[in-house]
Amino acid sequence: RIWLNLKDWQTDSDVVITNITTFPENERRKGYASVAIGKILSWAKQNNLPEVRATQVSSEENIRFWQRNGFTRCPEPNPCGDYIHRALNAP
Repeated sequence: RIWLNLKDWQTDSDVVITNITTFPENERRKGYASVAIGKILSWAKQNNLPEVRATQVSSEENIRFWQRNGFTRCPEPNPCGDYIHRALNAP
């Protein structure tokens, strides 16, 4: 499961991914989450929502996941460790 907020008032991001439920260890690293994130990014771009944010990214494994999927760490101050993806044609 993935939880999303649209046009988040706290961050002013178009889409905010607040939670992702992970699979059991034997089902991880098979690309399922990257496919889901790719679909969210495509949907957001098609709907002119260029900024997608992932909140509360903390562990090294999570950081690598978001970076592999085109997200970069938000500038400081960034107390929640958020990562952001901006569509290439974003203003």
